[in-house]
Amino acid sequence: MLQGHREGVTVTGTSGAGIAASNVGAFTLDSKVAVTSTTGNGLEVSGGSGTITDEAAISGSSAHSLLVEKRTGGTLTASGPITDTGTGVLLNSNTGATIDFTGKLS
Repeated sequence: MLQGHREGVTVTGTSGAGIAASNVGAFTLDSKVAVTSTTGNGLEVSGGSGTITDEAAISGSSAHSLLVEKRTGGTLTASGPITDTGTGVLLNSNTGATIDFTGKLS
C-alpha cells in the first residue's frame, strides 16, 4: 500500500504499471521520483478520495502515462513533466474529483 511521502525513487522497465495506487486517500510523489519505460501505465490511480500531489516525471510508458479513474473526491495535481509515448492520459469516471495539470504535458 502506498502511503505518505515518497522521494528519490526511480521506477523503470516494469512489466506493468510503474506505480499503481488503488483506493488510497492522500499521497505525494516528490519531484525526485521518476517513472520511465513501463509496459503498463506510468502512474495508475484508481478509486479513493483525498489530495494527491504528483510531482514525478513520467515518460516512456507503453500504455497511458497517467490513468486516473473512479476517484470520488479530492484533488489530484499533476505538476511534474509528463512525456507521453504511449496511449495518452486517461481520466475516467472521476465523479466529485478535481484533476489539475500544472506541469508540462507533451
